Amino acid sequence: MALELARPCADLSEALGEPLAGTPPEHTERTLLVPHRGPMAKEPLDSPQLALPREWIEAALRAVPRSRMHLFVREPGHPLADALLVAHTSPEARVIRRFSLAEATSAEALAELLRSPSAGEAVEGPLHLVCTHGKRDACCARRGTALHRALQAHAGDRVLRTSHLGGHRFAPIVHSFPAGLCFGRVEIDEVARLDEAAARGEAYDPSRLRGVFPHDGFESAALVRYLAEGGTLAGASVSREGELVRITSPSLTRVYRVKRESLEPRPLSCGAAPGEAFRFDVQEAEER
Repeated sequence: MALELARPCADLSEALGEPLAGTPPEHTERTLLVPHRGPMAKEPLDSPQLALPREWIEAALRAVPRSRMHLFVREPGHPLADALLVAHTSPEARVIRRFSLAEATSAEALAELLRSPSAGEAVEGPLHLVCTHGKRDACCARRGTALHRALQAHAGDRVLRTSHLGGHRFAPIVHSFPAGLCFGRVEIDEVARLDEAAARGEAYDPSRLRGVFPHDGFESAALVRYLAEGGTLAGASVSREGELVRITSPSLTRVYRVKRESLEPRPLSCGAAPGEAFRFDVQEAEER
């Protein structure tokens, strides 16, 4: 179909049937969540009145590889409104830890909070992040705000409004921790299923799943296929050698050949010039 460049990016992506599988941020083992009151700039760290110095956040992220940062909106009366959160999604630990802002006394101290999955106070999950960052992309505000209201009505304080999560054109975007599930195009009538499955560490619908932290795009695309074929995330291990991805769990073992294929360029966010897009072709393979 001819690209309608004036359409909102999420509407166009959906109309084109652009696949979700394999599109989440890659190699994410730690997600730092910083509370924020007031407007968010297009680039989150350009926002005024950050709760921590920008230089500390940037230095801590450099010091601790495979880490990301998002701001979350300080909702009045929310029990996490003044908390600094770290969600760990490494193969060794899937936990959410809570700290007070006062514990981050320097860039070095903040990096230490990021590193340890046993430090701080445990936060019971699932905790859902919903991108509503309108300054970054109109689709995240339009689609994300409505979904946030619906998910919050079901899950209450276990839902946070956040800055950019990545992948505007797949809005509304939800990241669920500690399982590290990255969803796109979530419908309002799906929020109960999403929350209940995330509490078990599972994806409610593989067709809405972009991938799972900390895996790369090839591994995430294979995981989506694996779940669609009846596999589960519980006890699953993932390994990749080139195009071959092997997934093993007590319920099912599969080997897939995964290839990345280019798609016709399209706007990756509202108002942007067409940029590179891709999909993953996933086929069952013989184990070597």
